[in-house]
Amino acid sequence: MADLPTHTIVFEILTRLPAKDVGRSKSLCKQWYALLSTQDFVKIHCSRSVVSSNQRVLLIDDLTCSVRPIISNNNDYGPSSTVTFPFHHQNNDVSILSHLNGLLCVCLNHTYELLLWNPTTTSRSINQ
Repeated sequence: MADLPTHTIVFEILTRLPAKDVGRSKSLCKQWYALLSTQDFVKIHCSRSVVSSNQRVLLIDDLTCSVRPIISNNNDYGPSSTVTFPFHHQNNDVSILSHLNGLLCVCLNHTYELLLWNPTTTSRSINQ
């Protein structure tokens, strides 16, 4: 174990953290920010979060939004966590157009605004 470089150990640990903790870890130091921003890190982190124990489903129903874990042995959902929309919307107004690595491309149907939304961190970006 003493032969493993510190960089490799840190990388292996960080790729197993939940996405929200990875986001928080970016602000710890410049080296971690650089490491956590690489394509290699993103690919490995996403591939490790695809295991069944990490699978989640985003349920949007009228004005509410919740995230629920998927219970793989019976294809059911576990207890939900409420997610607050970080944008103003109306009833049945939110359409998810696409997704990639946990980011959602959302269209607000009443204004035709396109948003990038990360439900894990609740951050968003508006297309202007």
